[in-house]
Amino acid sequence: MIGHSIIVSPQGEILAQATTAGDELITADCDLDLVHFGRKTVFNFESHRRPEAYARITDQVGAVEPEVWSRDCVTAPGRTRMYDKPLG
Repeated sequence: MIGHSIIVSPQGEILAQATTAGDELITADCDLDLVHFGRKTVFNFESHRRPEAYARITDQVGAVEPEVWSRDCVTAPGRTRMYDKPLG
């Protein structure tokens, strides 16, 4: 598939496709009004946005230091277990 460029409509229809692996120029007549249909139906981000899901990103101002973790070792007869835990 190297060099097989394509031009695709907003509905996924292949409008033009390169047929060789060499340099090739492809063109297609594009109906830009079809973009509006796609934006109002399939890619209607306005109706699918969930700003509350981004609160942690948008509410933070400045840098926040990450938690510091330590590694503890618990030894019991015949076995040793390592686990991480936050300091503090």
